[in-house]
Amino acid sequence: MYALILYAFVGLVIIERLVRVETGRPTKILALLMLVIMSLVVASLGEWWNLAIVVSSLVLTVVLTIPVALATRFVRGSGYSDVKRKLAHCLVLLAYATPLMWLIHDNVFPGLYVLLGTPDRHMQADFVPLESLLVFFGALPVFAVTVESLRFYAHAVRLPSLREDEINDLAAWFYTCLSASFVFFAWLDAPRIVLASIAAAVVGDAAACIVGKRLGRLRVGRKSVEGAVAEMIAAALSAWPFIGPIGLLGGLVLALVDLADPPVNDNLYFAPLFALVITPFV
Repeated sequence: MYALILYAFVGLVIIERLVRVETGRPTKILALLMLVIMSLVVASLGEWWNLAIVVSSLVLTVVLTIPVALATRFVRGSGYSDVKRKLAHCLVLLAYATPLMWLIHDNVFPGLYVLLGTPDRHMQADFVPLESLLVFFGALPVFAVTVESLRFYAHAVRLPSLREDEINDLAAWFYTCLSASFVFFAWLDAPRIVLASIAAAVVGDAAACIVGKRLGRLRVGRKSVEGAVAEMIAAALSAWPFIGPIGLLGGLVLALVDLADPPVNDNLYFAPLFALVITPFV
């Protein structure tokens, strides 16, 4: 399928960094596994949706990568900032801009129908334009890996507030994008779980980072209890509009696993973990 060519590019970049950079290897191995599963789901959607993802990936990459590259040329080293660092992760939250998603649905898809013909499978949801989310999340990993490649291969992009171990490696925001796309396709028929899990992961992680570093006093290894509590509350509140109070359970599990500090980038596994926890109850 056509989209698999683009995902093969994503995989090759991950493998190249896996071989050349010694740190973060468990994260990259898990990322490859998630990319393979996601690719299999995309391939099963049929030729039309694969072509739609290819077109969307090319458009998103061209439309956003050039402005990002130009804008970041003016970034100056102003010190580390957790807030600036987390801004890149918020890209996945564009999926929650419902007017934007409906705008894509009403104005982009008619052009795709003219270009590609009638889709062999329609995506339906009762509260969100699922077709727009599909092309958005299908294209997101391609855009993210393109920006990252331009950053550490060509030095054409300069992202603010990277950690030292990210300068020559895939940055955490890439794993956030890949994780969100994986959750979308793994739970394709459960959009409420998808939106709850991605929101809980992104907002919960940001709360843990900011609160833990500024207010954290009770330490558990590299983490703080205050950060974990903030993470649980923020994750639960973010997921509440989609799944109700069951988000508290997901938030609690995220906080406990985060305190355990496994050797995998939490931006990669938070959203899938949250989805796995809440799925039996939704």
